[in-house]
Amino acid sequence: SLTVGDDDDFQTGNSKWSLDIAGTSVSAPALSEDGILYLSTFNQELLAINTASRTILWRTNLTGWGWGSPVLANDSVYLTDLSGTLYVIDAETGNIMWDYLGDGEAPGSPIVTEDTVIFNTSDGFVYNLELDGTLRWSRDYRNDDEEDIAIFGTPLQIGDLFIFGKVNSEAIVFAIDSNGSIQWEFIPAK
Repeated sequence: SLTVGDDDDFQTGNSKWSLDIAGTSVSAPALSEDGILYLSTFNQELLAINTASRTILWRTNLTGWGWGSPVLANDSVYLTDLSGTLYVIDAETGNIMWDYLGDGEAPGSPIVTEDTVIFNTSDGFVYNLELDGTLRWSRDYRNDDEEDIAIFGTPLQIGDLFIFGKVNSEAIVFAIDSNGSIQWEFIPAK
């Protein structure tokens, strides 16, 4: 169930309204300027909810659980799921415009730039695609001795760099440029 309230409601435990969404959601939803809430669920769906009428406008089936937050850009919703798929969904209709399957789970949110979309998978891969779904490049950021490393979470864009965190690796954070070249890595002191 989705529950909506304001600051006063959270202080008192009351809610303004709620809606049965038939699934659990663990990520922050995206909210459009016109009050449409986009929410991914463990029921393998992306929902569009009109917050004024408190109704579900559409549901789009996903291959896996929607773990990361949806991203609104270019009249589309960009979302990854635990099947490793990046979806680009028409924000008005809920129709999948295109999708791309990566290697491993995609537990974070994608980054949408002016002309590309970047996402990572837990198996150590990063993908850079054109806004029409054409693959620009993909890279495996595991070193030869790091078969067990993982890249979890949502990358961060700072200027022209994209920052990722690694698990089970000597370098726990690394930054790449738009071509996928590593610009720096952070290795904590032992």
